[in-house]
Amino acid sequence: MTGEVTRALATLFPDEGVVELRALTDHSVHSGYFDNPVTLAEKAENLDTLQDVAGIYVTLNKVDPALLSRRANRVKMHLGRKDPSTSDADVLRRRWLPVDLDPVRPSGVSSTNEEHTAALAHAERIRTWLTEQGSRILS
Repeated sequence: MTGEVTRALATLFPDEGVVELRALTDHSVHSGYFDNPVTLAEKAENLDTLQDVAGIYVTLNKVDPALLSRRANRVKMHLGRKDPSTSDADVLRRRWLPVDLDPVRPSGVSSTNEEHTAALAHAERIRTWLTEQGSRILS
């Protein structure tokens, strides 16, 4: 799986740079900063083996390289209140714009076929609008 994660990271971060990896549990956050995509992939795989980890993600946009000094190519488990993580002010450049098109519904309830079709149609309208605005859309 490390190979798959490394390939995904190469797509997300073709210019490399510093990326924060976060893993969420019900009661804590684990976090590290990486400039080495292979090490990041290995650490993400390790976190994925933990029973209490509910989600693992990376910052999608270019962040201040100085953040690497917080936890350089390592994950700190169970961050405390005083342990900083990436904030909006740390983002230097936006390259990715995630758009959530899930309908409002209770947690754990899947979309109906109609809701799924509506979300795809809405995504296409957003794509068209962004393209008209001059955004470069990756498929």
